[in-house]
Amino acid sequence: MRESYLEVKLNRRTLWWILAGAILLILVGLAVLGRFHTPQPAHVIWWAEWTEWKVERRYRKELAQMRKDLEELADILQGRPDPVKAELVATRMEQRHASGLGLLEGQREVAITAAQVVRDWAAGYEKYDVAVEALNEAIAIMEMSEYHIGGSDGRESIYEKADGDGRTGNDVGTSTSAEDEWWTYSK
Repeated sequence: MRESYLEVKLNRRTLWWILAGAILLILVGLAVLGRFHTPQPAHVIWWAEWTEWKVERRYRKELAQMRKDLEELADILQGRPDPVKAELVATRMEQRHASGLGLLEGQREVAITAAQVVRDWAAGYEKYDVAVEALNEAIAIMEMSEYHIGGSDGRESIYEKADGDGRTGNDVGTSTSAEDEWWTYSK
């Protein structure tokens, strides 16, 4: 077996240029990263504030996923009953939303219940109107779960909007904008 070596000779000056270039690249990378995470107006972020932001991001992500799942249920209701697709969607929702933030426990339960009712409708065990009602109830609860992220502009955070039991209250940012009109399902 033959071993080969690569011999590199660097003088001090070349080594300093390489080191300076690496430091410059690290600083540019940190500046780009900081640009995305710096609050406006810029201020020092304390651990409690960072933790709140992480929870809010997780809240938004989980809520958005539940909305996508409810859209998929609405698509199933609009078409012909497809028990296989309804079963797959319901099972995926049950697995995906088995755990998560405590703030969204009630929303998860209602979304999973709606998925089960749509599955039962597609299999012929439940009436269409009951499935539509369950889906609309889940959609209404998701609309009540919308919130504004806290910041220096006076908007409230999910912590300020939460009731004593940790769930969001009925006054949580229901929207009436045109972009949210798609969110209510009807026959």
